[in-house]
Amino acid sequence: MFHDHLNNPFDSKRISSANLTTFAEKHAALLVSFNAPPALLEATSPLIDNFKLQLTDISNQEGKKQAKTVSVDELIDEIKKYISRKGGVITDTFPADSPTYQEFYPVGRGEYTAAAKKNIQVLVERFRDACVNHKAELGEEIGNRMTAYARSLADARKNQITNMSGVKDKSSALESARNQLTKQLFINLLTLILKHIDDTEQVKNYFDTSMFKHATKKNNTEGNATPPTQA
Repeated sequence: MFHDHLNNPFDSKRISSANLTTFAEKHAALLVSFNAPPALLEATSPLIDNFKLQLTDISNQEGKKQAKTVSVDELIDEIKKYISRKGGVITDTFPADSPTYQEFYPVGRGEYTAAAKKNIQVLVERFRDACVNHKAELGEEIGNRMTAYARSLADARKNQITNMSGVKDKSSALESARNQLTKQLFINLLTLILKHIDDTEQVKNYFDTSMFKHATKKNNTEGNATPPTQA
């Protein structure tokens, strides 16, 4: 009959990071107000600070990732427009049925318009190579521009992938910090129950669960949190 009480009530994905932070900070303040054993506050405070730090780090990393994504998307759009504009020059210079034209458009001009991130680099490099190989007819400007585009696109994609990896690493660090904090909160709960074993109602003084109750009542299907089991 006591199996439910063996679970850590703070280890719930339904408790948002913001709510967990607020709850833990209030808990720390209540530990002081109600004269809990100092060791509990000493163990809890650094874990709260670390969790908040990881939250800030991942927020910053997410911002960088979004910025890099926008940057890559804008560059791809610019490249597509440039290739489209130069299509007329190439068509005027090389007959559509000539082998040279096929170097630029082996499956038609629409291939560049429909290009996605997964294949745009290959297409840009192919178009660049064709422009450089036929600079005698087209001039050097188009080849130089496509060379710069190919380099910029490769660098932008590399930076984007690096930032995605950074977000993944930060997510792991955040999850670790969250686990450490929720475990300590559970330790605090169990310790305080033992301290007030003759009157466990006093344990409620150390945990303000009002935000969890409000969240559950507000939206029971999406609830940000499940109220921790109180002693």
